[in-house]
Amino acid sequence: MEPLPNAHDPHSETPGEWIRLARYLIDDLETPEQAEVRRWLDRDERRAGLVASLRRVWGASDSPVVLDVESALQGVRTRIDSVVERGAERATLGEARSATTHPVLRCSNEGGRIRWWCSRAVLRSMTLSGMAIGCVTAIAIVFGWHPAPNITQTYRTAPGQQSTVRLPDGTRIILAPVTSVILAQTSTATSVTVTGEVYFDVAPVASRQFLVQTTHAQVHVLGTRFSVRQYADEGQSRIVVENGRVMVHKRRASGRADAPAVVSSREVAVVGDSGMTIRPDSAIRDYISWTHGMLTFNRVALRDVVVALSRAYDADIRIADTTLAKHLMYLDISLADDALPRVIERVCQATDAHFTRDGIAYVLRAGPRMIPSRRMVPPRNQYPHPEHDYGR
Repeated sequence: MEPLPNAHDPHSETPGEWIRLARYLIDDLETPEQAEVRRWLDRDERRAGLVASLRRVWGASDSPVVLDVESALQGVRTRIDSVVERGAERATLGEARSATTHPVLRCSNEGGRIRWWCSRAVLRSMTLSGMAIGCVTAIAIVFGWHPAPNITQTYRTAPGQQSTVRLPDGTRIILAPVTSVILAQTSTATSVTVTGEVYFDVAPVASRQFLVQTTHAQVHVLGTRFSVRQYADEGQSRIVVENGRVMVHKRRASGRADAPAVVSSREVAVVGDSGMTIRPDSAIRDYISWTHGMLTFNRVALRDVVVALSRAYDADIRIADTTLAKHLMYLDISLADDALPRVIERVCQATDAHFTRDGIAYVLRAGPRMIPSRRMVPPRNQYPHPEHDYGR
C-alpha cells in the first residue's frame, strides 16, 4: 500500500492516496489496507478527529429522512416540463431549429416512467461521488497537500566517498565512490540513471514503477535488493541480485530495448554489446561487500583490483608490467582498518612484486625489491709484512 499523506513530506503524496482515504470512509477497502489507514490516523489526533467528523456526515447521507428521492424527482420533473411547455409556446422557427439541435434533457417519457439516468441508484451514486470529492478536498486543505510534481535530482560521489539516498517510500540507494545518479520521480514511477556502481534496496510498492538504466541495460524491479554497475570506461553492465527478482533488458544504441530476461536471487547478469549472460553465483556478497566497508576480491585480475583501490582510497596506483596486471588476486580489505600503504604491501606480497613512489603515485613492479649492496672494501692487513716492521 502506498504511504498515506504526510503533511511534512508533500512529495510522498499522490492523488491515489486521497481516493483510498475516501474509499476508507465508505468501507470499500480490504482488511489489510483498512488496518494501515487506521494506524495512519492514530499517529495524529487531527487526522482522526477530522475523519471522524467526515464519517458522521457521510453516515448521515444514508438516512432516508434526509432526502426523499421520489419527491425530489417529481418536483424537478414538473419544473422541467413546465419550462419546456412555456418555451415551446414562445418558440420561433429559428428557436425550434435550435431546440432540435440541442434537445432538453427530460426525466420522464410519455408513460411517466423515470428514465435510467434519473433513477434512485444513479442519483445516489452521483451524490456519494460528490461527497467523496468534497472530503478529499477538505482533507487536502487541512493537511496542506499539493500534487507531487515531477522531480529530477542528481547525486554524485567523489573518489573515496560513499553516499546513501533514502526515498519517501522507504527505498534505499547507496552510491559507491566515483558514481553519479540521475533520479527522476513522478507520482507513479521512479527512474534512476546510473554511471558507476549503485546498490538498491527497493521498497515493495505495487502502484509505483521502479526503473534503473545504464548505457547497456534497463532493469525493472518491484521490491528487491540488487546492485547495478557500469562506469564510464566500462563496456558492459553488471546486475547482481541479492534477493528477489528483476527484469533486465538489453538496450540498443537506438535507445530501444530487447526482450526482457528475469534475473533471480543469487544470480549475476552481464549485459554488453554482444548480448546478455546470466549465471548463478554463490559469492553474491563479494560483489556488494563495499556497502559494508569491505572490498573482497576473489580471482580478480590485479588491474581491476588497482582500479577499485584507486576509487576507494582516492589514490593514484599504477602497474608498470602488463604480465603483472593479469595476476589473479584473492584479497579481503577493510576500508576502515587497512591504510593504503599496508594494502599496497599486502598486494606486493601476494604477487611477488614491489612498489616504488613516483610523486604521490604508487607504481607496482614485478619481482622483489632490489636492495643496493655496499661497495666492498678490502680488510686492513692485521699482520704487516716483516719488511715494513723492520724498515727494510
